Amino acid sequence: MKDLITESLTGAMSRLHAHANLVGLPNTDEFTFRSFLMAEIMKRNPSAQCQTEWRRVDLLVQAKSRNALVELKFYLYRRTIELDGEPGKPKGGPGPKNEGEFRDCVEKLRRFQWPGITDKFLVLVYEVGNPRKSRYSYDGSYDDLGQFGLDQTYKIGGPQRIKVVCRMANIPPAT
Repeated sequence: MKDLITESLTGAMSRLHAHANLVGLPNTDEFTFRSFLMAEIMKRNPSAQCQTEWRRVDLLVQAKSRNALVELKFYLYRRTIELDGEPGKPKGGPGPKNEGEFRDCVEKLRRFQWPGITDKFLVLVYEVGNPRKSRYSYDGSYDDLGQFGLDQTYKIGGPQRIKVVCRMANIPPAT
């Protein structure tokens, strides 16, 4: 299952890059990325089944007698542009509150118990660099996932035309 998800994430990142080049990176979102991921899964394994929002988890993937939970976190810098073209206020952003919500998501997956679930993955897509005057950045928060107790992590390759990173963590059960 890990290989299917990893390969599909590589394809989804390529689709995200093409989409962002067309509509602009700030106009991409987690739901679009999830659709790209599901399409890539189905392309690689047409017998796979996917369900969104399964038991409050972003995605359930069923393939080859395995059942995987996939939780997605999608972090980009967003700023409203006013009607006159001037930059408006930023929407959200990196910092302690954002990291706390991420930590809560990791714990949610760790604690999730359901008969037949064989794999749990956390997929993180985030923008690198810091366009704001702030000491916080997404790459500063998430380049080292070990700080969140995630040891089995993978960086997903893909085109580098836009500054977005995809990382996947295999979530072991709570001990």
